[in-house]
Amino acid sequence: MKPAPALELPPGLKCPLFEGISKPDLQSILREASRRRIAARTALLHAGDRAEAFYILLSGCAQIYTHTEHGQRVIMLRVEPGDVIGAAALLPGGNHHYLFDTEVIEASEVLEWRRGVIRSLMHKIPALADNVLLLAARFAQLGFSQRIAAVSQTAEQRLAAAILELSQNGTSGDATAVPVTNEQLADMVNASPFTVARILSEWNRSGIIRRRRGKIDVCSAEKLALYQNEL
Repeated sequence: MKPAPALELPPGLKCPLFEGISKPDLQSILREASRRRIAARTALLHAGDRAEAFYILLSGCAQIYTHTEHGQRVIMLRVEPGDVIGAAALLPGGNHHYLFDTEVIEASEVLEWRRGVIRSLMHKIPALADNVLLLAARFAQLGFSQRIAAVSQTAEQRLAAAILELSQNGTSGDATAVPVTNEQLADMVNASPFTVARILSEWNRSGIIRRRRGKIDVCSAEKLALYQNEL
């Protein structure tokens, strides 16, 4: 019996987990995946659940978040196409749990591997295991950077950095459109919604951004970068 055909990645998708992996090995990895469509505003993973599945986002976007002891929601990471979700399922041993919640923000597609399957592929394909280690190092570096930013940067700097990072996707005319709300930005930069609204209003009046319902158009990334880098 012929093996099932491998799934294909969307054209142009950049996935760090698959960097440097040969085409035959990539086909073996994709052949073991299931493709799922997930509706907007759907909880994909819950903190504390057993880490039984691992995902790569193919389209749409998601966010990984946690809550403070006072119930404030804090966004840890925004997930874009090509990014991984549920990395705890890659760890050795069978008693790991997800550390954070993950919510799909807009209608998305993901590839899913069950824990035993992806772990077996890591043993068979050394390049895949190497990329997992590289991803772990990147996450650790991101965590350090976020901690440093939280204690050393102003709200304006953190907000400018967040918007610039998000603005790498999609365009609207001469401006780059960022689909994000004030509340989501407040969660991302660890600031109050009032503070975020005040700063965005100032930037809107200055022509740096243009505010729309549920979106922000970045009209001048150069001026926004000045706020990010101000001392």
